[in-house]
Amino acid sequence: MHRLTRRFWIPLGLGVVMGLLAGLVNIFNLTFMSPTGWPIGFYNIFLFIACAIGGPLGGIGEIIMLTMINSLGPIEWREAIDLSLYWANVIVEGLILFPWFGIAYRSIFKRLKMPLRLLPIAGFIVLFYVLDILLIPLLQYVFNGWPIDASLIDNFVSGLTSWYPQVIFDILIISILFFALPERYRSPQWCELNTERSSQKAKA
Repeated sequence: MHRLTRRFWIPLGLGVVMGLLAGLVNIFNLTFMSPTGWPIGFYNIFLFIACAIGGPLGGIGEIIMLTMINSLGPIEWREAIDLSLYWANVIVEGLILFPWFGIAYRSIFKRLKMPLRLLPIAGFIVLFYVLDILLIPLLQYVFNGWPIDASLIDNFVSGLTSWYPQVIFDILIISILFFALPERYRSPQWCELNTERSSQKAKA
């Protein structure tokens, strides 16, 4: 039961809690303006934490919670949502990029100690945004049946130049949190790491 709790219920619960926080941040627009004129928020930070520690199950939990919040929010807020953009976000971020982030974080957790571990984490966040800015508009074009032309590249370049303050902000906050948390709280909770198996064999 302890192993099931750690591998299933804790990651799923973490995803639900972080998804709730991200949804509230989104609804109440808790942001501030960047020098590029785009808002900087805490939305993705909660999702990065859920997937790093909770893995793919954390991603599932956050998608469930975000979908519920979007479904139960104010009607005027729901009517303003572009469905093609919404589902592009669900597929690209919820089903591909955030689960990948959790797997990537797990792959370097025991290979690198703090603070060196922060370097690949920063790289993962940068790569996440590059793929996010490229794939979400691409999928939105496909959903809407728009022709894929030079405007897609223009949107990609514009996204990179507009979103870099958010990328820097996310790297800074994630680095501070992961540096400050004790090792047991920042370790992946959705899998059994090699060191845990070794310690169990030693006890036996």
